Amino acid sequence: MGALRGSRKRGDAERRKVLQRLGSEIQLFRRLLARAPGLTAETAARLRQVLQETTATDPTLEQAWYAADSLRLALLDVADDAYLGTLIEQEHIRGRSDKRLSWGRYLDAGHLEALYKASQAGTLLDQDRARAVEGLAYLFEKRRDDGAHYRARVELKAQAFLRTAVVLGPLILVAAVATVAVSEVNPWAVALTAAAGGLGSTLAGAKELRGMLRINDLRSLSGWSVLQPLVGASAGLVMLLLLTSGILVLPGVNGPASAVAIALYGFLAGFSEPFFLGGVAKIAGTADPAESPPAKR
Repeated sequence: MGALRGSRKRGDAERRKVLQRLGSEIQLFRRLLARAPGLTAETAARLRQVLQETTATDPTLEQAWYAADSLRLALLDVADDAYLGTLIEQEHIRGRSDKRLSWGRYLDAGHLEALYKASQAGTLLDQDRARAVEGLAYLFEKRRDDGAHYRARVELKAQAFLRTAVVLGPLILVAAVATVAVSEVNPWAVALTAAAGGLGSTLAGAKELRGMLRINDLRSLSGWSVLQPLVGASAGLVMLLLLTSGILVLPGVNGPASAVAIALYGFLAGFSEPFFLGGVAKIAGTADPAESPPAKR
């Protein structure tokens, strides 16, 4: 199949996952279509056209998602009682754990409970099947739209991160050069502090990445992985300015500022956002509400 051949051309893990799902649903679709009772010639031709369009292309990630979601909708046209009962059971289980796009959020939960009991007892009537297919089709459409909307938001956010990185990179360079030009700070000290800030920010991101397993969480990192070291370098440079100017006094830099000590504080500024923002808040004369003494009762 063309869709599955395409999965070997690229190493995108999410795309490979979607194409595997698409391949499984194509096989299921063919089995159900072959034994679907009462299909008109027009409906059968339309469904075969859906199948042909799904398998004839080498889709991008978004096209693969759309094809998989469209095929899942088309499966409802050829669903037998066994497959329909499986879908009803899945929705019944989902309603107890995931309320965001569940049946109960959009449709009558009592109808789902009745459908579930009838499917488990093997007593689904024609009107029950029609109600189940109609409800499932509505939910699948909602989830397809929600998924497409979410992926579009993530893509736009990634593009915004990259545009910000393009602007921030030159600004960091200008700030570093200007700092050397207008102060007595050694150029290597400036470079070391900026690099330490970027290193700290990157390590903080790696620490968060270690615990991420869901595709949605990992997808949201797109673009930010480029911007994050630059944000850390910016924090490091700002910390250097605060310490060398004497506006902010921290242990280890009370006298002549040590380049190594400043670089370590630059690392902490990149690694720990609360540390950096706490330093800025101290300069601004504000305090973290969490650190304020409790109000008198």
